[in-house]
Amino acid sequence: MEGYQTNDVQLMLYFNEAHGLLDRKILDDPDGKDMYDVLCLCFNAFLSSPIFVIYLLTNSNISQLAPAGQAARSGRA
Repeated sequence: MEGYQTNDVQLMLYFNEAHGLLDRKILDDPDGKDMYDVLCLCFNAFLSSPIFVIYLLTNSNISQLAPAGQAARSGRA
């Protein structure tokens, strides 16, 4: 998205029921990543781009997606 001189969001991505990605483990990954981890890592490539990502969940066990403090892989990425 080169050439944009604004901080306004140019692209919004919406994911519903993203918790389903937690059940899909990456085979032979030494860190035990799942598909949700991979999705978050992919979005890191766009941190400087005007992209906004929303995850909406109807799952009541949201603690699976947001572990506390240093345990969060997305915080270390």
